[in-house]
Amino acid sequence: IAPEAVASFKDALRAALGELDPRARTSLALHVLDGLAPDEIAPIQAAQPAMVARGIGAAKQDLLDRTRGKLSLDASAADALLQVVQSRLGS
Repeated sequence: IAPEAVASFKDALRAALGELDPRARTSLALHVLDGLAPDEIAPIQAAQPAMVARGIGAAKQDLLDRTRGKLSLDASAADALLQVVQSRLGS
């Protein structure tokens, strides 16, 4: 993957993260970065684990969709980068 593609992706991802709902961004960070399960996040957010799990799934998809929309890459390069991200997010 070309360095300019990676730079474009980083910019798009950063912008997309900034647009996520704060609660969704927090849930996603706790899950992906801290490795917490929905049942561990639920008490933090005063929510049911099933609701947290659905929120995490929706946040992942929202993040990918927003990132794709912001990429200044051709479709094949964008798809390649997003596949890597999806694998890291557990999608």
